[in-house]
Amino acid sequence: MSDPTTPEGRADLRQFLADGRNAEWLLCEDGRTVAEDASEDEAKWIADAGPCTADLIVAAVNALPALLDALDDAECEIERQRGDLVIERRRAEAAEATLDRVGELATDLENSPQVGYDSSEQWELDTRRVVARELRAALDGEQ
Repeated sequence: MSDPTTPEGRADLRQFLADGRNAEWLLCEDGRTVAEDASEDEAKWIADAGPCTADLIVAAVNALPALLDALDDAECEIERQRGDLVIERRRAEAAEATLDRVGELATDLENSPQVGYDSSEQWELDTRRVVARELRAALDGEQ
């Protein structure tokens, strides 16, 4: 039996389904399970399985196309979400690197000397300008 959780297994099941029927299956009033184009021998064989099994066969055969499509759709959605996760991881890594760089810049500026300034206010103003310029460059990915 094919594994329906793999694309190959689903392809096998689709082929089995295509080979086994061309129309909806029905449970007749007399208990026979038939496809519209089933021969009398096929109908008797399916009915010999018992009414509960016949109901199951009818329901399973009729539901199989939708179930296989749903599995395919779910697999596609999983792959799409995996791709989104990769993108989000890369964005998070880039954000962490930027934050690390901002932290380094802050440390460098905190430790910079006030040499050559007439007042601490002038040094502070220049430091703020440098901080703003460096932060903007780091956030723009230039550093």
